[in-house]
Amino acid sequence: MFNPFSTKTFRKREGDSDRLRHPITSRRTSETPEQRVTRLVTTSLETDDYSEVLNFVELEARLAAQIIQEMLEPPFDESKAMTVLARNKLRVLWWKLGLKNDILPETMFLQEVKCEDGESRFSGGFADIFCGTYKGEKVALKRLRYYTKLKESQKSKLRLGCFRESLLWRTLDHRHVLTFLGISDDAFEHTPCIVLPWIKNGNILQFMDVLKVQGKFSGPELVTTTNQWLFEVSQGVAYLHGEDIVHGDLRGINILIDSESVACVTNFDLAVVTNTVPLDDTLAQVGPIRWRCPELLEPEDLSSETSPLTFASDVYSFACMAIELYTGQPPFFDLNSDHQVFLKVLEGRRPSRPSISEGAEMSDHLWALMLWCWSAQPSDRPAISQVVQTMALACPQWEIPSTLFVKGVKCLEKESMAGGAFADIFVGEYEGKKVALKRLKLYQKTEEWKKLRAKRSFYRETLIWSTLKHEHILPFLGVDASNFKHSLCMVLPFMDHGNIRDCIMELKNSNRFHDGVLRVTSWVSQIAQGLAFLHSKTYVHGDLRGANILIDEEWKVRLADFGLAIVAEPTTGSYRTSSNGAIRWLAPELLDPEEYKLTSARPTYAGDVYAFACVCLEIYTCHDPFQGLTDYLVLRRVVEGQRPERPTHAQGSLPVSDGVWDLCERCWAGEPAGRPVAQTLVDEMKVEMESLGL
Repeated sequence: MFNPFSTKTFRKREGDSDRLRHPITSRRTSETPEQRVTRLVTTSLETDDYSEVLNFVELEARLAAQIIQEMLEPPFDESKAMTVLARNKLRVLWWKLGLKNDILPETMFLQEVKCEDGESRFSGGFADIFCGTYKGEKVALKRLRYYTKLKESQKSKLRLGCFRESLLWRTLDHRHVLTFLGISDDAFEHTPCIVLPWIKNGNILQFMDVLKVQGKFSGPELVTTTNQWLFEVSQGVAYLHGEDIVHGDLRGINILIDSESVACVTNFDLAVVTNTVPLDDTLAQVGPIRWRCPELLEPEDLSSETSPLTFASDVYSFACMAIELYTGQPPFFDLNSDHQVFLKVLEGRRPSRPSISEGAEMSDHLWALMLWCWSAQPSDRPAISQVVQTMALACPQWEIPSTLFVKGVKCLEKESMAGGAFADIFVGEYEGKKVALKRLKLYQKTEEWKKLRAKRSFYRETLIWSTLKHEHILPFLGVDASNFKHSLCMVLPFMDHGNIRDCIMELKNSNRFHDGVLRVTSWVSQIAQGLAFLHSKTYVHGDLRGANILIDEEWKVRLADFGLAIVAEPTTGSYRTSSNGAIRWLAPELLDPEEYKLTSARPTYAGDVYAFACVCLEIYTCHDPFQGLTDYLVLRRVVEGQRPERPTHAQGSLPVSDGVWDLCERCWAGEPAGRPVAQTLVDEMKVEMESLGL
């Protein structure tokens, strides 16, 4: 009985290893067996005549399989990489040789893989997923669905499917394609299984359901996240198409979300290499109807030897998957039966335009892409590269450009010198100078949605800060990836004088603040200039307060920390509300958006101007606004219209001039439209400076 996965066929036969190791020559030529097999494999690729290689048996067949596998390994020298066409010829030859001779390469098998489950954790169309262990790490075991009462021919067919999928998956290597680890033939008693990394977040549908139930994402933020994942999936599919591989089953259950909240394409049960003869009855397996394109519902040429799956059918399925992610339900969820879907699709109907919640619909630009992907004629659909380009425009870019990374950075201390809610600051060295390393604060047990949000905030801050060049903005030196395991850090100039409040206190304590009024007035003017520059570039700071204003070696102000900074124009991007005491610098409309008929507490230009006045009070007094009150009482008073009182010299404050206090009061206007713009702050502080002879 044919059984390609029996234990005996997995292993080299006794004595084979010795025979392969010794240079036994052919009787007819001076070639060693290895040289002869290599020559014939190479010749078959050049002539497209594989008959002689496929006639190999036993030792030569196993040797040929091993040689082909080594040829498929990525070369150290990329200039020596073979063409996609040659690589696919090798893939198909590898598969056919293995199927014909009941062999798999020895290196594909993993030892001591154990199944930890009595029952499967998840079931898909053709397989069940179990949790196992390998080398002390959790792994996923994908076992094709097996029943003891199956006929031997059916069992053999399942094993062949595992064989075929493994041989294809083994050759794939991309960030958005799940990594193949190997095969185990002893984790289960009667059937082999594919060993894969354990993805605790599960598939994308499961992960999104968890986030929705927990209330972690809603409306615009969920749209942004979904679009980002679709962008990542499109990149994975583009890689497959670049290898002339059609996935054949693109849908939510075949997309996993890894520990870094990145989408990965998985499951290659139905995948085919284009324009090749199927190795089994893949022709009849073309994926579920609701994700299937019209030409796969009624194939024109049932006698064709090649698979009907095409790049265009993948593109059609990608759009169906996008609808699935937006709605959380299969395409055509309003139709109860698959036969209804069958008829409607053939009549030209496509899924309806989706919305997630809170009126956050799929954008016009993205909906136009969906309709394009669903064109009735396959030739009218976009290439996957065009899908990638459109998806890139539909979501914020969280990737940090390679040009921002710097080398030669050293962290000088194991413990952080300072930190906040979202980042820690370490002392480092770069190009012979002392620098500050701002590292994103993440913990192993942090919930995945929190990690995702924190990383996006970090990337956004990096991208924004790297574009800001101004004498009153702290310079951005670059990003370092070498000093902290699993975490990037920003490289920034080290400010020995610290933040503005600490600097003032140090000057006071050392009796060097005799020119306090002149110095503070100058600093307030510089803060206004830095803020006006930000606003001129359409950025809102979002967290303007003393802790985020530093003093450089020339005693000048430098605005820093752009973790809450956003582009002023409305987008579907995410942001987080201020924390860690920053409520005292927040404008009333950001504390109670509903009262002001706003849909969110998104930072604004007017909110920055309100915070500017709070900063003025803070640095004249060296106290937080509303000193002595709890955050809750501050919130109530500000929303009710109360503002800080003018400080007096008796309270230890520097004297605040009438001009500065009048400006503060206008910045604290209840209605955002009634506040001055940032450039007005610059102009009025210039007048104040002139009145002091500065």
